Amino acid sequence: MVAEATKDFFVSYNKADRAWAEWIGWQLEAAGYSTILQAWDFRPGSNFILEMDDATKEAKRTIAVLSPDYLNALYTQPEWVQAFRQDPTGKDGKLLPMRVRTCTLEGLLASIVYIDLVGLNALAAQNELLAGVRRSRAIPSTPPHFPGDASSSPALPSPAFPGSWPLVWNVPYRRHRFFTGREQLLKTVREQLTGTKAVALTQTLAIHGLGGIGKTQTAVEYAYRYQHQYQAVFWTRAAAPDTLISDYISIAELLHLGAQDERDQIRLIQIVKQWFSCQKDWLLILDNADDLEIIPDYLPAGENGHILLTTRDPSVEGMAQGIAVEQLDRQEGIDLLLRRAGMPVPGPPAERDAAERIVAALGGIPLAINQAAAYLEQTQCGLARYLEFYQQHRAALLKWKRWVPSDYPRTVAATGAWPLNRWSSATRRQQTCCGCAPFWTRTAFLKTSCSRARRNWVLSCSRLSTTLLRSTTPSKSCVASRCYAVIPS
Repeated sequence: MVAEATKDFFVSYNKADRAWAEWIGWQLEAAGYSTILQAWDFRPGSNFILEMDDATKEAKRTIAVLSPDYLNALYTQPEWVQAFRQDPTGKDGKLLPMRVRTCTLEGLLASIVYIDLVGLNALAAQNELLAGVRRSRAIPSTPPHFPGDASSSPALPSPAFPGSWPLVWNVPYRRHRFFTGREQLLKTVREQLTGTKAVALTQTLAIHGLGGIGKTQTAVEYAYRYQHQYQAVFWTRAAAPDTLISDYISIAELLHLGAQDERDQIRLIQIVKQWFSCQKDWLLILDNADDLEIIPDYLPAGENGHILLTTRDPSVEGMAQGIAVEQLDRQEGIDLLLRRAGMPVPGPPAERDAAERIVAALGGIPLAINQAAAYLEQTQCGLARYLEFYQQHRAALLKWKRWVPSDYPRTVAATGAWPLNRWSSATRRQQTCCGCAPFWTRTAFLKTSCSRARRNWVLSCSRLSTTLLRSTTPSKSCVASRCYAVIPS
């Protein structure tokens, strides 16, 4: 016997659209409807699959919060299909699609009329939502505004509304379609920047880790995921003073700061910093801030916004609170590899086993996994064949620019070579000749008087460099192999 539905709506969404789902649920509850929402109703200790099954049975109608993430997710399809199965003709409106981000609908979903909230401000979206969920004729209760009256335009949207882009936005990267994992990392970043969950509030936060570990992509995902919490989001290239100066000047132009013919770069930077000190609700990202000595001159004073640095150097004490970005765990690495390669997830056991071995060989480094997946997608060679090819031609694959995803500026080889390129040419010749770069990496710096954090940084950098050097030195270099084996990672 099927239980009688007791709730008006079950809100089905992907985790990337949680802000949208909660906004929709709140509006419906305020209007007198009852809802079931994962973020509100699925409590710790419960079984996710059983909760979803109960929700589809207890709710009279299902709202599908449509976005690219929703359409590509693994568990969202069964949720809306259940509602479609109960009402395939749409007579009872059991499935109510609601588009919150631009996406292309295909298959069965394309035949259902959806509520479109894309591009609307908060007031217009609220009206569209409540009018759309009603089954009655959608005639307005008040006369429509005269279309030619510009004064009737709604006010600028509140930054808390998830559909409103920041008033200023210059992030140069698109959101990564296959961004996988990092949920706890993103949660920690948010909590530390906002001071929630009894976490100490910090205005400046630095996420640090190996090259290719996913620092930039994590910053991009944070910017997109929490964009509705900011009035302005700025991205700067912090690898060198010239790029920082150039990007600060671009910010000044974006904000219309300074005189139109202002040519004093130092003055423009000070004007931008002053703007940050006086304004609120902004996010400033300094990407690739590997030379930390140059960064303080560009940090604004005050606590009116949030600053997020990405760097390979963990010695950020006194400048920012640091959070380490680690390699992807086994499950996240496998999912990223399969999704990026266009293969089914979770996939057959044999393919998952091969994917696990590839992820292990690549050390769980997201850039390496993305590069491998791009190669798999282009060549269709299969996981087992790729693993065999990688073991035989590792150096060539790590350097193959053609297979680098467009979101990444460098290959794995170019990224991993960075620690070596910072040292003198004489030193590099010495370690290449002796064939034991890993040993040198772990000992020479440790004999200096550098800080403990910087010594740890050198040790961590050597992990990726070791993989690359072992790929490019003679295959019978037993010295390098011994050095790597004696001193564990």
